Amino acid sequence: MKRRLVLRTETCPHGVRIGILILALLPAAFPSCSPDGGEAGGGAGARKGPASAPSADSGDSRKTPVIVGVDLEKLPGEAGEFFRNRKARRENRRRNQEWLRPADLDLGEVRKGTIAVGKFRFRNPTGKKRVLKSIASSCACQKLFLRLGGKRIEIEKGKTLDIPLPPDAEGVLEAHVNVSDVGEKLAEILVTTDDPDDPVITLRVRAVGVDDFLVTIEGKRQNSVWLGNLSTHSSKDFEVDVRSRDGKPFEILGVGPRPPKLELSYAPVEGDPSHWRIRGKAGPGMPEGGWGGTLLFDTDRGSKVELLLQAVVEPPVVVEPLFLPLGSIPARSGKKGSVRVRAGDPRDSFVIEGVDLLEVKLGRKPLSARGLEGGGPKAEFRAESGTEAEILLVVPPGLPRGRLEGKLRIRFAGGRPGSRTVSFVGFVR
Repeated sequence: MKRRLVLRTETCPHGVRIGILILALLPAAFPSCSPDGGEAGGGAGARKGPASAPSADSGDSRKTPVIVGVDLEKLPGEAGEFFRNRKARRENRRRNQEWLRPADLDLGEVRKGTIAVGKFRFRNPTGKKRVLKSIASSCACQKLFLRLGGKRIEIEKGKTLDIPLPPDAEGVLEAHVNVSDVGEKLAEILVTTDDPDDPVITLRVRAVGVDDFLVTIEGKRQNSVWLGNLSTHSSKDFEVDVRSRDGKPFEILGVGPRPPKLELSYAPVEGDPSHWRIRGKAGPGMPEGGWGGTLLFDTDRGSKVELLLQAVVEPPVVVEPLFLPLGSIPARSGKKGSVRVRAGDPRDSFVIEGVDLLEVKLGRKPLSARGLEGGGPKAEFRAESGTEAEILLVVPPGLPRGRLEGKLRIRFAGGRPGSRTVSFVGFVR
């Protein structure tokens, strides 16, 4: 099937010309300035340069055309000003339409886990018989109801209404917004009618989900504690303040499951039963890796105080990297690779007892099979004890070409914390 290309250009104010490229197989929507100020093609994008100019790949009909998106309102000069002004006019018209008031509804702070109800006054302002075709909402709206003519109609998603409206018919549109979590929740409602002046009306509802309690850490509103990088035998204290949002007294009754090696205490601040303080200590003895979780404190109000704890527990000794890529190794000069060893906690120290080279192969064959037992890679120390050390893997010059791979085993004095193994690979060329 051949592609049919149609090029259409229109002139906006100030002489700005925009091309519209339509592909029969791949619809591409580029905006133009139509007589009514709308967007021809229904999109927001533009191609740099003339739309009809051939691309570098135009000789190959199998190539997929590339569409470059442009934020029209950020265009420089008069072109950008035109699109910004057009947006402002549309927004002003949306807010001042007379079918539904207000166009924007702010429900403020709403308790998390509840349904916030917003109401819009509905009226047919045209002085003529009209038809209410449909009402649709974003997924943030749990349900929509229309109160009209003494009836309460539940709006089913995806269904056409086609409700006749006499002149000056009045009612109420209810939007039930599901505030499932903490934070801002936005819902948008589209109402369509057969009014040629206002065929589509956009309504917006905003609500902010909040907890019953305000959680602060060092005076900042947040309900998460980052304890940073810790070692298995280090510890860290933290303190969190909890206040009731309504200023009334409450009581923390207990706490649910907690991460290992965590101590907790909580009590009301003296003289203020609406203010509690949680104190905690993480460690020592926490397991290596990611540590933490969400703590749920039960209260006498039936709702919970949520607190997220997070930390990274490093081993007593950290070896980086555990995989050492040597890349291309010049056969004439050889190459060196670096492995760094550090204490997981600066208060710790270690002693490297030795480093062994294991399973070293060249061209997928052991060095012994090539007669290179004494001429292969070697390990050198920059430091053997303390809180930091560097181990150099030295690949000598003169090795045959091929894939070089093996392992470094680092042994620590006293068997603490045990050995660590680093794999390496490279190509002698």
